[in-house]
Amino acid sequence: MSERSLRVLPLALAPMDEADLLFHIFAGSLFELWAYTFPSFAPIANK
Repeated sequence: MSERSLRVLPLALAPMDEADLLFHIFAGSLFELWAYTFPSFAPIANK
């Protein structure tokens, strides 16, 4: 790995707090609802 990627790596591994976790759950739920409602626009979610 390059020196730059080693400096960025700890940020990617930072733990999520409760607000981050709830946001990701909410965003995922919205995407699933959107994919279910408009399947032609989200073919990846319907495989």
